[in-house]
Amino acid sequence: MGESVVVETLDPCRMAPEDALRCARLLTSVWPPKEPPDAPPAPVQNMPSHAGPSAQAPARYVIRLPDGEIGAHALVFAREIVTARGRETVLALAAVCVKEDCRGLGWGREVVRKALARVDAGDFAWALFQTSKPVFYEKLGCRAIDNPIINSAASDSSAPVPWDPVVMVYPAAALPEGAIDLLGPFWQAAQSAPGRPLFRFATTSSAIRNGTAS
Repeated sequence: MGESVVVETLDPCRMAPEDALRCARLLTSVWPPKEPPDAPPAPVQNMPSHAGPSAQAPARYVIRLPDGEIGAHALVFAREIVTARGRETVLALAAVCVKEDCRGLGWGREVVRKALARVDAGDFAWALFQTSKPVFYEKLGCRAIDNPIINSAASDSSAPVPWDPVVMVYPAAALPEGAIDLLGPFWQAAQSAPGRPLFRFATTSSAIRNGTAS
């Protein structure tokens, strides 16, 4: 990867205004808003205060550039789901991205490793996320799954839930067979208010996904 980098942890519930704007600039550069396309990004919103175990608190893992801007980003949060084992709280991984001119340096790998270390440390039994880049995550010990993904809280619980083509888990042997009920939208955290996105820009909807990372 070359010279070592520092992965910094930001509290998504108490973002400094300048860092909220820096995160927004990176996220909207990777996922440009549809309307209006030329409007400047608004700062990411703070998540609701975390009310669960401190070990399961949300975090943004970032790598900074020398000028303070964010070059790589990953968001993690606890979410409650239902599997064949019953209700479980898992680690959700979202908004993994790297600034275009920082790709190829291994920064995406570093922020994801930091995120998945929460599972390795025992804070969560396993992680669940969606992506369009499965090979990247397979190299980090993740596995694509074909379990049906539903949202029983939606008006049409049979409607497809993930918007990215692949749903993955970490570690690879984490999941039982059968449907996974997200009990809400893919972006909803266990402690968030129903219907409240984890981040919102003035210029775009709450598109939380795992995109370009290397």
